[in-house]
Amino acid sequence: PPGGTGGAGGSSSSSSSAKRLPPPEFLRGADAVVWARDYSARDEERCDCDKLQRVLESLPGAKRMVVGHTIQEQGINGACGGRVLRVDVGLSAGCGNGEVQVLEITQDGHHIVRLSENKEPQVLSFAQKQEAAQLQQQQQQQHQTEQQQQQQLLQPATG
Repeated sequence: PPGGTGGAGGSSSSSSSAKRLPPPEFLRGADAVVWARDYSARDEERCDCDKLQRVLESLPGAKRMVVGHTIQEQGINGACGGRVLRVDVGLSAGCGNGEVQVLEITQDGHHIVRLSENKEPQVLSFAQKQEAAQLQQQQQQQHQTEQQQQQQLLQPATG
């Protein structure tokens, strides 16, 4: 209809004198923030951690992102070294009937806890995982450097 949005925003009535503005660009399309699932894959390797890092760097002071909209059957969890926290536990009866969980971030963001009814709080230790991944990467780089140095020593001198 003329003046209507013809979609999720509804349509304008001919008796309405105010025109509805289209939603902002960042809310439209398959890649809109309300639809994006770049960081929600159960298999963490499929999460776009490089993109997440660029997004966080573009937001002054942002260290991590909390997302929902994709049910996490394993409960509240994180990916990308804890830089994204996924909190959709499928709470409603129509979407999994998941258990109630609460994400608690304390101590200046260094202590992240998943709270569940009738269970002990579970500390989500992303910092430890991130440190271990960084150490592993450093060890791999050191190993590659050593291999390259050995290959250079074994190559005959040209001249």
